[in-house]
Amino acid sequence: MRVASIVEEQLAARRDSSIGSLSLPSMLSSEIPRPSMDFDVTAMGYTTDSIEVFPDDVGLPDSPTLPSFEPTWTTSPSAPLCPPAQTMQTPTSELDENPFQCSLAFADGETLAIYEGDVPPTQPFCYASNIPNLIRSWDDCSPDWVPSADYPIIVHGRPVPIKHWKALYKRNKKTGGEWEKLRNDWLYWKYFMEEYRAYETPKAFWDTYSDLQGRRLKYSPIKQILLDRRKDAIFELAEKVKKEYGDDFNHQFGYKKDQVWRPMTDASAIVRLYRKKMGISCDDDYDDV
Repeated sequence: MRVASIVEEQLAARRDSSIGSLSLPSMLSSEIPRPSMDFDVTAMGYTTDSIEVFPDDVGLPDSPTLPSFEPTWTTSPSAPLCPPAQTMQTPTSELDENPFQCSLAFADGETLAIYEGDVPPTQPFCYASNIPNLIRSWDDCSPDWVPSADYPIIVHGRPVPIKHWKALYKRNKKTGGEWEKLRNDWLYWKYFMEEYRAYETPKAFWDTYSDLQGRRLKYSPIKQILLDRRKDAIFELAEKVKKEYGDDFNHQFGYKKDQVWRPMTDASAIVRLYRKKMGISCDDDYDDV
């Protein structure tokens, strides 16, 4: 009996030693095994005093288990492990806020995409009293192109030639009624520059537009000469259209007013519609004569 008792004591001692070497978590501890996770709780706003990270009020398991590497959900499986990332509130589409206006091709080969909000407001222009400045500012393809240091319309750091201003301002909602203010002046500048460039040399142009004493005419009388000439040309073209269509003119060139069909009488309107029928673009060219 004494030998059996000694053997039982030795076996019991070995069992206790083997169990201790496993280093299992002590079930007598008041702390729950915490999973090892690679994230910075400080960056999440938690501190060592925070109780939300790993709550201590979870009931003890019925049997000893090794620490789990799965996330411990504190509420439901759909709850995020950390606060959601901050998102910037941006428009659904930048184009909705700043619509595309036009694409400009410059003489040096660069092409710029211009959006409505890129276009600056117009300024009071003095080209009517400064013809040389108008000539220098009209077209960057011209050898006369020398924009002034205080050039009024600059987009993305580039002076925009006057010939492109219509593309910048027409139907541009961001600039309000700028085109309505600029439109007539821009057309008159265009007529002037078309006439100026129709001559082989500046001297030839000024020989034509000078008085009997050889003094160059100012912008206003030159503009009036061009408008009168243009008005005569449009009237002649409208008369040719009437002859071309003959008896069918009133049917082809008219409009309905008060439920009554009325033939056109305005020469500019006739020419605009004629060019439209012929597939020729005229846009604003015949609106102000």
